[in-house]
Amino acid sequence: IYTVPSRTNVNILPETTARLAKEYSQYIGVKNATGNLDQISREREIRDDFTVYSGDDSLNRAIILAGGAGAISVISNVAPGLMGELVHATLEGELETSLKLHYRLYPLMKVLFCETKFLNSFMAFLRSLFISLIRPSMSSAANAVPTITTRKIMQIPIICQFFIFLSS
Repeated sequence: IYTVPSRTNVNILPETTARLAKEYSQYIGVKNATGNLDQISREREIRDDFTVYSGDDSLNRAIILAGGAGAISVISNVAPGLMGELVHATLEGELETSLKLHYRLYPLMKVLFCETKFLNSFMAFLRSLFISLIRPSMSSAANAVPTITTRKIMQIPIICQFFIFLSS
């Protein structure tokens, strides 16, 4: 079950999720991006084998600590290693490590969700970067990304580290 009101304009309430999960055994979990920890706690009580996944990157750590099984993450498309480390550290109870990783990823979370469709712009930026590195004749694709998006992207420490790595 997918309850992501920011994308669907619908919040599937725990009562509805519970009814569906009890009626249909194929419903085995929920991706919850409501930002509502009370709702997540109620979803955890639906069935012993019912799984709750975070769908809100800035709350992944909190949702896992509230009993979530992991995350279905947008940020993992951009920084899969770091997000994987954050989820695993939290699941393993390595709270200091997971907190450090959360705040390392937080600037990326803020910028990717600050504008509608920002992730699409970011992915276009990365695609155009790699095209210009591999096939310079296609570097005009880099100009397709709005300047404000490029400026915001370049302010993210993880991205700056990536460019330092590329240039070394």
